[in-house]
Amino acid sequence: MRDAQAALDALAVTDDRGTVAIPSDGVLDIAPTKVGGLNVVRFDGLTSGLRGNVNLGGGGNAATVVILRVDGKMDFRARSAINLVDGLTADHVIVYVRGKKAELGDFAYLPGSIYALGKVKLGAGLVIEGQIFGRNKKIKLGDQMTGIAVPNQIVLP
Repeated sequence: MRDAQAALDALAVTDDRGTVAIPSDGVLDIAPTKVGGLNVVRFDGLTSGLRGNVNLGGGGNAATVVILRVDGKMDFRARSAINLVDGLTADHVIVYVRGKKAELGDFAYLPGSIYALGKVKLGAGLVIEGQIFGRNKKIKLGDQMTGIAVPNQIVLP
């Protein structure tokens, strides 16, 4: 995990978003800046209200890779989702949370793998298509959570 952390930390940011709070029923659209390449979208913090959505695009190219790097807290409320559009697939998505906490609420949806340095709390009924890695703290899984193992296809430089 430490090697993965060093590799992720060394990646150049391609899109710097600062702190983003998606309102309840709101949508944040993220298009790749490097279609067919590696995209690192950095946030100081990323939160969503109830049913908040992130539409994460691949630009129509199956080779596009997106890493959402959250340097602070990530907190997605109940029924929030990251939706993959325009050819992006779960095996090309990493959510890298460097902050103290990564929380996905009840019945949320995350396609892709999550690498977290702090605590990870996954709500009841959550669906994740990927892998869950926690380095320093515990990982708390909610009741009736569904995990679909999707091997990560990303090769980091």
